[in-house]
Amino acid sequence: MPSLDQIQLAQDAPYHEFPADVTVETVSECNLSCVMCPQGRLTRPRGRMSYDLWTRIVDEIAEINPGTRLWPAHMGEPLVMAPEIFRWLRYAKHRGIERVTLASNLNLLRPDHAESLVLSGLDEIIVGIDAASVDCYREIRTDGNLERVRRAVTYLAETKVRLASTTPRLVLQFLVMDENAAEEQAFIETWQRAGIDLELQITPRLGWAGGVPAWRGLSSLQGSQRKPCHTLLSGMTVFWNGLVPQCDRDWNGRTRHGNLNRQSIHEVWQGSMAQLRSRHLRGDHGSALCCDCQDWAADLSRTIRCGAPAAAANV
Repeated sequence: MPSLDQIQLAQDAPYHEFPADVTVETVSECNLSCVMCPQGRLTRPRGRMSYDLWTRIVDEIAEINPGTRLWPAHMGEPLVMAPEIFRWLRYAKHRGIERVTLASNLNLLRPDHAESLVLSGLDEIIVGIDAASVDCYREIRTDGNLERVRRAVTYLAETKVRLASTTPRLVLQFLVMDENAAEEQAFIETWQRAGIDLELQITPRLGWAGGVPAWRGLSSLQGSQRKPCHTLLSGMTVFWNGLVPQCDRDWNGRTRHGNLNRQSIHEVWQGSMAQLRSRHLRGDHGSALCCDCQDWAADLSRTIRCGAPAAAANV
């Protein structure tokens, strides 16, 4: 029996007939190895999504709810597919998807890619940086180059100005963890001084349902304060081969709730996934992945707005 607090949480939780967010793993390859990501431990098959499956996913979202946010992300770096990925983004925007968000480490963005990315119509790009110093960045993101990323952010911002485009919105992410906590303020101040129109997103490091150690600050939020998981209630994740796990924290495919090669998004969302959402709304978090997962608290992020360069004022 759920407690009164849990009943109130359930009443306050949003209900979605169709997922509000769809994360699509266009590719399960990545150019980096990062301490906060379990990508290197994948044992499920790796590969790239077919364009046919991508268009079918996009078409259903466009038909049923174009307001659903489409995320080409998950256990891979989308720019591994450059320049082909830009055609995929253009298709989604052409079909009327209102919000397309790309998550990237940006190490692979070349200057000639910046224009293609802006012209694709992409609404938002979230760049994982997580460090202020070169040494800290190298410790967190093996094989990454912080200076290259800084240059990529700069010429992406300059390209927006040159093309008189307000998109994509630039969001630089800092996942707070033991390895970088001492650099959080320096990260903020560095980008505040850069004079670039962007946002900083400061958020706790996730545990990926036990895939990696979560930031220790999340552990204090367990127990009686637990809420129904926003990720589970509002989002669907699709692996590159069309399989659908219960949520994006199931990075290795321990669960399976559908296959978009044979089913629609709506069919999968209203199937066994609906039963799992119902359990959460009753205060039951005892499923195999959920019982030890701390990532339900990951909405504790804060956003800091940074200023625009003078050149943009005349656009």
